[in-house]
Amino acid sequence: MRYSLYFSFGVVLSFLVFYALWLSNTNKPSISTSWISQFYKQKTIIAQSTKKPKILITSGSNSLFAFDSERLSNVTTYEVVNYAVAVGLGLRYILEQTKQQLQPGDVVLLPLEYTLYEDKYVPDKTLPLHLLENQDYYRTLNWFEQFKIILFTPLSALLQTEQIIQSDFLKDLYNPERMNEYGDIGTDSLSRIYMQYQVEKYSLPDILPKHINNRSAKMLTEYVEWAKSSNIKVIAMPPAVNYSASLSTDEAKAVKRELKSFWTHLGVSFVGDFEMFEFNKPFMFENPYHLNHKGRQVFMDKLLSHFLDIRTIDTKMLNVAATQ
Repeated sequence: MRYSLYFSFGVVLSFLVFYALWLSNTNKPSISTSWISQFYKQKTIIAQSTKKPKILITSGSNSLFAFDSERLSNVTTYEVVNYAVAVGLGLRYILEQTKQQLQPGDVVLLPLEYTLYEDKYVPDKTLPLHLLENQDYYRTLNWFEQFKIILFTPLSALLQTEQIIQSDFLKDLYNPERMNEYGDIGTDSLSRIYMQYQVEKYSLPDILPKHINNRSAKMLTEYVEWAKSSNIKVIAMPPAVNYSASLSTDEAKAVKRELKSFWTHLGVSFVGDFEMFEFNKPFMFENPYHLNHKGRQVFMDKLLSHFLDIRTIDTKMLNVAATQ
C-alpha cells in the first residue's frame, strides 16, 4: 500500500516537473519546426493578398512538391494558393488553418496523404514541437488533447539537450526563400537541389493506403459541412506517391475504392483515380510523397487534363479557360 502511494506520488511529481519544463519552453521556436511557422506566415500573406475567388491547396508536404500552382491558375479564372506545409501537423491542424484563409466563393483542393485518413491526436513529434511556439492553437484544444500534446513533447527538446543538426540539404530545401509567389517550392529550386545533393540516391519506403478511421471521417465530414454552409467548394484528389507493388494488391485497391467512395458519399468531387498519381522512382524527390521537378511536370499534365473534364469538375464553380 505504501509502495503504491509512493509510486503514485512519484508519477504525479514527475509529470509536474515535466509540465514546468514544458511551460518554460512555450512561445519559443524549435529548430526542427521553425520552418513550419515561417512557411505558414509567408503562405498566409499570399492567401490574404488575393483579391478574387481562389483555389486553396492544402495537405501535408506532398503538395509543396507536386503542384505548379501558376499552371493551375492559368487554366482557371481563380488565383491559386498552395497552403500545404507538413503532414506531421495532423489533419485537424491542417484543416483548421485553412478556415482562416477561405472566403465564400473559394475552392479548397485536398490531395491528402494516406496518413491523414488515419489521423491521430499526435501524429508525431512535429505537432507538439510546433505548438510550443503556436500557443494560440494549443489553447483551442480540449484538456485531453492538450494533455496528449504535452505528454508527447520530446524531453530532450525541453531540456535543450537534443543536438539538432540540420543538413545543408534540409536547410536549403525548407527555406522560405525557395517559395514562389503561389506558395509552391519553386520548380527551379527543386531542380537545382535535386541535382546538387544527388537526391536520386535516396531510398524510398513503400506507401500503403489507409482505411479511413472514425476520427478522420468525423473531421472531414464536419469540414465539408462547414464549407458548404460557407459557400466554399471542396474538391478531393489522390496524393502523389512513389509507386510500389504493394499499391497494386487487391487489398490496396479496395482501400483506394473505399476512400473515393467516402468523398462521393459526402457529395465532394474527386479528381482522377489514385493510380494516376503513382510515380516511379525517377520522378520522386527524397520522400515517397515528394515529387521532383520532372514528376511535377507529369503530375500537372495529368491533373489539368481532369480539371478540363466537365464530368469531373463543376464548371459553375471553376470557370475553366478553353486552352492551357
